[in-house]
Amino acid sequence: MKTLCLFACIVILAGMSACTGAGNQVRFILTFDDGPCPQNDSTQRILDALRGKMAAAFFVQTHVAWRGELPAGQALLRSTSADGHLVCIHTGSDEDHERHTIRAEKPAYAGGNNALESDMIRAKARLTTETNAKGIPFVRAAYGIIGDPNTPIRSIIEKVYKDQNLKHIHWDIYTGDSDPDRGTPADIKKKLEADVKDQINRERTDIIILFHDLESTDTPAHIADYIEAIRQAAQSLGKTATFPQTVDEIATIFNARTR
Repeated sequence: MKTLCLFACIVILAGMSACTGAGNQVRFILTFDDGPCPQNDSTQRILDALRGKMAAAFFVQTHVAWRGELPAGQALLRSTSADGHLVCIHTGSDEDHERHTIRAEKPAYAGGNNALESDMIRAKARLTTETNAKGIPFVRAAYGIIGDPNTPIRSIIEKVYKDQNLKHIHWDIYTGDSDPDRGTPADIKKKLEADVKDQINRERTDIIILFHDLESTDTPAHIADYIEAIRQAAQSLGKTATFPQTVDEIATIFNARTR
């Protein structure tokens, strides 16, 4: 009898272990657009909150006057990389948030076939210098807009990315943290929790989330709360939230993406 009871306990514990194993985990990749943002220490506050907990991806504006063109912005590029995060391209133009669809129709100024390609060339050069990266393989267009499929502008943009060895990375969850009508941090948490549950119910196991490291958002002050909301939403569905720990892990996830 004792032997049977012991065997039953072992079976139950093994089952519990299986339920909390890798098959029950969902990995969340936090991404931040529009920085580097030295104003109000916005990017730095996010780096401080993430340190020792996870690796994230930062899609940066390398040549906007108050972002990557500032010495303080360039210092943030270096510290972001040094903290173990993946630094990627958002824009390489002088204009804040100028769409890639617009840049692709303007003439080249620093190599390439159009202004977008010139942007990508000099953005890669800056990031290579500031982060000592061997390659800058990922890009996210401003607003995520690269033109409708099967249109001439989409073909031009895709050729630029291909020629510059860049892959465009979209997102699964848009937090809306920079929208004018975003509401309060509590509203963002509520939306985030609902979106996390929706993605898990779609059986997604690697989920990319879009935030912004801007002084005009509440994200720098509340990123820890948002991360906890992700954990709680996953847990409510019997899942364990995990986060990448290295840039190589993020790169592997990004490279597996088809959009």
